[in-house]
Amino acid sequence: MAKGSNHVVLVPLPAQGHLLPILYLARKLAAHGFAVTIVNIDSVHESVKQNWKNVPQQDIRLESIQMELKVPKGFDAGNMDAVAAFVDSLQALEEPLADLLAKLSAARAVSCVISDFYHPSAPHAASKAGMPSVCFWPGMASWASIQYSQPSMIAAGYIPVDESNASEIVDLPGLKPMRADDLPFYLRKDFYHKLGRDRFLRQLERAAKDTWVLANSFYELEPQAFDAMQHVVPGKFVPVGPLFPLRDRKASGMEASLRPEDHSSIGWLDRKPPKSVLYVAFGSITVLSPGEFEELARGLEESGHPFLFSVPREMVPEVGDDRVGEFAERAARSGAGMVVRWAPQLAVLQHPSVGGFLSHCGWNSILESVSSGVPVLGWPIASEQNTNCKLALQERGIGMELADRSSDGVASAVRELMASEELRRNVAEIGRNARAAATAGGSSHRNLHDFFHSCQDREILLQIKQQSLI
Repeated sequence: MAKGSNHVVLVPLPAQGHLLPILYLARKLAAHGFAVTIVNIDSVHESVKQNWKNVPQQDIRLESIQMELKVPKGFDAGNMDAVAAFVDSLQALEEPLADLLAKLSAARAVSCVISDFYHPSAPHAASKAGMPSVCFWPGMASWASIQYSQPSMIAAGYIPVDESNASEIVDLPGLKPMRADDLPFYLRKDFYHKLGRDRFLRQLERAAKDTWVLANSFYELEPQAFDAMQHVVPGKFVPVGPLFPLRDRKASGMEASLRPEDHSSIGWLDRKPPKSVLYVAFGSITVLSPGEFEELARGLEESGHPFLFSVPREMVPEVGDDRVGEFAERAARSGAGMVVRWAPQLAVLQHPSVGGFLSHCGWNSILESVSSGVPVLGWPIASEQNTNCKLALQERGIGMELADRSSDGVASAVRELMASEELRRNVAEIGRNARAAATAGGSSHRNLHDFFHSCQDREILLQIKQQSLI
């Protein structure tokens, strides 16, 4: 196959944690000889374009589409009060996105359109443009089992979750029976009603359109969930993760972060002993109150372990730069730790000096940490983070939840995490499985190449969909 003879369009959800895996997938497609077009909303497109690095022999093009709501850093903590407006703005892109896809296909025929599950208009736009739709599932297969089971859980009265049903036991495909309050935070009554049931259920309409579902996880982590999902969705549901470069300390430098990364943190880590440092980061949608920040800061200092703490401004809007700066200066003077605004996370987690990760339990963070052999101390705050903490960390013995968030509780839990040989052994084994899955001959690698083969002929994609509907 000649380079670039097949053309794939990728449509990410405009949020930091959803964008990066799509970019890694784009790199793999391009390395395999596909021409790739990545379509971002205009405000995110400008941010990506500023830092984008072209790779020789890879045909990747960046396109943009106008959206009324502007989120140059992607959907983050600053937009949490506007989640319904964000979803509706994306929904309004269906017609213009279909027009753009038709235009792109006129220049070079499009084999398929890959879009994030949570992008509400992309699969429908692909259908209008007459193109096969492929879903990129951004998390665990276990989470997908929950998401695709929403209609049956609504009928059974499990969601929305509130005090009246929180302790009820939910039995879902491929999962151990679980309490309703372990379902994702967004299925709880306040948020569920705020976003609206119709918006949640519309997400599932894409199942009838998707020929494949590419899941950003690996089979060996959750085989029962992946086996079950084969019978839940009409298309092929396969693991393809992890997608990021493995054991490459400069890995994040080849991609586009929506925030400036402070690479001085890598030099600081170079001077620390192996597995001695606790990395602390809460992603892009977390907000900590002043009280939570103060307790966390004191707990880190009292833990006795050096720490690298990523503190974006959006995470502590009521704390202020002066207070964060004072904490950073004190930690630097005492040698207790280093505070940055945004760290190159993948490079940090793959650094030999990092021995633990205090995380919000976003899926990217867990997957990067586990693949690097780093155990996780979970502080779930929003979205599906509580479910990730339960199903990925606790059930598989690769991490623990921070139950006591006082300074004493933080210090004690950090010491326990960093001293636990059992957690370290467990995560080392699962990390080896993750890396093996993504390398030549591994389960995710094979699935990805099967998908590449199907993309070389649109008729194969369409046949797969027709067979799945029989």
